[in-house]
Amino acid sequence: MKGENFIAMISCPECGEQISDKSKKCVHCGYVFAEEPVEKTKEESTQQVEVTKVNTKPKVNMRQIIIAIVAAVVIISTVFGVKKVQEQKAIKAAQASTEYGEKY
Repeated sequence: MKGENFIAMISCPECGEQISDKSKKCVHCGYVFAEEPVEKTKEESTQQVEVTKVNTKPKVNMRQIIIAIVAAVVIISTVFGVKKVQEQKAIKAAQASTEYGEKY
């Protein structure tokens, strides 16, 4: 009997035919055996989670920041540009006034 494998046989509760005790379903009638619940070890049932970093600050939209900076630069440039144009007009007016006064 050396090298022979023996299989334990059981009767199917549905049809009564002999089947292997390792079978999950009867090959004759298709009856499915209920699987025995496997007990989980304490290590398997609990799961540990490590939190490395929690971001509590609200996300800042970079697009909005860039738009605000560009808008501020445009406004400042416009103010200085208008001021420069007004100064040049004042200089030209003063020169014209001086030249007019010299002629008459």
